[in-house]
Amino acid sequence: RPENMLCRDGVAKLYRPAGYKGTIGIISPLSSSFCDRCDKLRVTADGKLKPCLHSNEEIDLRGLDADGLTDAIRRGIQSKPMGCDWSAFCSGTARSMNEIGG
Repeated sequence: RPENMLCRDGVAKLYRPAGYKGTIGIISPLSSSFCDRCDKLRVTADGKLKPCLHSNEEIDLRGLDADGLTDAIRRGIQSKPMGCDWSAFCSGTARSMNEIGG
C-alpha cells in the first residue's frame, strides 16, 4: 500500500497527500473493476433513476405517486447489471458525468 494511502472507502482508495489537510478519493474502474459489487442507484438532477452509472437506461421518476415510485425503484434494482465488460462497454451513457451527478 502506498505511503500516503489511508484506506478504502467503498470503491474509492483514499489518499492524504503530505502537507494537506483533506483526503482525495480515487475510483479506478478499469484497473479495479467493482461492477459486480456495486449496490448504487443514481438519481439525476432531472429526476431519472439510473440503475448503472455507465448505462443509457434511465427510469423517469417525475410525477409518480408513492406506488409508482416504489415500482420504479424496484424496476431499477432488478435491471441493475451484474457487471460489465469495460473493454467493449466503457460508457454507454449519452450524458456526461456532471449531468448525471458523478
